[in-house]
Amino acid sequence: MRRILLLPVLILIGLSFQPVQSEPLRLMRFPDISGGKVVFSYQGDLWIVPQEGGRALRLTVHDGFESYPKFSPDGKWIAFTGNYFGGTNVFIIPSGGGEPKQLTFEPSAAIVVGWTPDSQHVLFSSNRTAYSNFYTELFKVSIDGRLPQKLPVDRGSLASLSPDGKRMVFVRHPMTYWWWKRYKGSLNLDLWICDLEQGTFQQVTDYTGNDTWPMWGKDGKIYFVSDRNGRANLFSYALDTGSVSQVTSHTQADVQWPSMSPDGRSIVYENEGRLWRLDTETRVTEEIPVEAPGDNHFNMVAFVNPVKYIGNWDVSPQAKRIILDARGKLFSIPVKHGDTRKLTQALACREQHPAWSPDGRWIAYVSDVGGEEEIYLMDQMGQGDPIQLTRSGKFKLALSWSPDSKKLLFHTNDHHLYL
Repeated sequence: MRRILLLPVLILIGLSFQPVQSEPLRLMRFPDISGGKVVFSYQGDLWIVPQEGGRALRLTVHDGFESYPKFSPDGKWIAFTGNYFGGTNVFIIPSGGGEPKQLTFEPSAAIVVGWTPDSQHVLFSSNRTAYSNFYTELFKVSIDGRLPQKLPVDRGSLASLSPDGKRMVFVRHPMTYWWWKRYKGSLNLDLWICDLEQGTFQQVTDYTGNDTWPMWGKDGKIYFVSDRNGRANLFSYALDTGSVSQVTSHTQADVQWPSMSPDGRSIVYENEGRLWRLDTETRVTEEIPVEAPGDNHFNMVAFVNPVKYIGNWDVSPQAKRIILDARGKLFSIPVKHGDTRKLTQALACREQHPAWSPDGRWIAYVSDVGGEEEIYLMDQMGQGDPIQLTRSGKFKLALSWSPDSKKLLFHTNDHHLYL
């Protein structure tokens, strides 16, 4: 009998210790590549992984967020923007990991942009001396931690130096609208070249949309991201002829935050939350599958006090209760005595902008439970099913009742009033 029972027990023990296969990561940000290694930001920390993919190694563990990592051209350092000690500044660490060294002490955010070719200075953008907080300027800071030096351009948000360090391609306007798909307006992003020795400037692109994230290659081309064909992809600009050609052909999602290796042979970038690598010689792209051990602490269930997240509110006609939205749900709370009521129970939606009718019977509010933000009506006690009042697909704001509680006034994101 023992022999019969022993085999099932051993099978169960063996199964219980089988390693769990983790799925490839998503939402990895700001990749850079050097020497066959890719560094990226994930869950606010820096990680490094072989360019072929595999299991990533965590480089930083600070509670603050680390982002925008950039390898030095000699591969010895990684510069990054760290949200430490209440500020957002430039730091460097050895490329194999180690103690961060702070290089800037900015009153405003310092965003790492790149390096000088000699690996002695880190380029960053900041609005520390800009005439408006909306604009940023370009600076460089020594790895020895000396005072930053402003680069000789009026303003800029992104930049890449030529291999000899004599010229710089940069974006003048701020990166405020890089995520605004197919934006065309006065703040569209174009590429400019500055001759740092002669002090002359040349506008490289004049597309009415966004040309951004420039990278100066070693093959006589400047690589950049453009949405000129609808979907943002990588393009190249030939310095000798001025011709522009499309390099990647992603159709489902935009190419974001690309970065070139020091030898100019590879570009890594984000697409659909995944990391990709482009071979600039063959123009072949391939996804980099990444696994990372971790506790996924950002995704863990936690109890949150909704009082810290109160949005809009309204008072009942008798001034005995208050209706408010907090973390996407509606609550009715007493002014002095009574119970707190959670009025809505739907999970995967956001409810906001509550308005109490003058007769006290109804509460109007905005919800995206159907996929679009529409106005709904419900009993002030939360009883029964809500009634949908609009079906326009526009954002609704500032709900206001008529005195007789029979009509609602509101405005939409296209600056129209509706009754």
